[in-house]
Amino acid sequence: MGLQPADPQLRGTGRFLGDDDHPGDSDSQIGEAFVAECINQIAKSPYWAHCAIIITWDDSEGDYDHVPPPLRAIGPDGHWLSDGPRVPLFFLSPYARTHYIAHASGDTASVVKFVDSVFGLVPLADLPAEAYARRLGFQRYHQANLGPFDDKTPHITDLLCCLDPARLTGRAAPLPPSYALIPENLIRHLPQQTGIGWRWAGIEPIDIQRHIPNTIPADFNPPPQTKNN
Repeated sequence: MGLQPADPQLRGTGRFLGDDDHPGDSDSQIGEAFVAECINQIAKSPYWAHCAIIITWDDSEGDYDHVPPPLRAIGPDGHWLSDGPRVPLFFLSPYARTHYIAHASGDTASVVKFVDSVFGLVPLADLPAEAYARRLGFQRYHQANLGPFDDKTPHITDLLCCLDPARLTGRAAPLPPSYALIPENLIRHLPQQTGIGWRWAGIEPIDIQRHIPNTIPADFNPPPQTKNN
């Protein structure tokens, strides 16, 4: 499924369908509109009453993060393995907390851990095939935790903190679909057409090239092509 944006400069180009957020292969605004349309379709359907929508990304596209990623393990080559820069995660559900920011540490295993917890499944890391692979990995690479991490990372959240206990127990009403619906005019038009953009949110964009130098922090390890422009 792809979107045809309202902006005539983007409509009908055939370059971006919206279902890809990889740099160079997508337009971020069209990609966001695609996600918003998917959310609306779920919220308007009978599935909303029983769903949890988790939106996250697998990488930060190289954006700098002032919080150093935690070191997780030493790889087979002797180098440290760590998480990458932080990425956003949104949790939408009729049973979600509102106005809540989770401060627990999470990673991609958190999504799998959430599914494990909700459905009472055996964690992927505890399946017989994975147990065998872990033993083989330890024999070959002297690494104890190669493979899925959904049951091997107690410090990583399972996202259950995003659920409201009052709504789960019936002491509070589930959130209606309107909680998740995104107005159609915001999906079909770019921010400069709706007036709901950075300035609407109280953020004033700055032209970095004209106003401040793009100074790369001394402790940042940039790709080979990165230049201090």
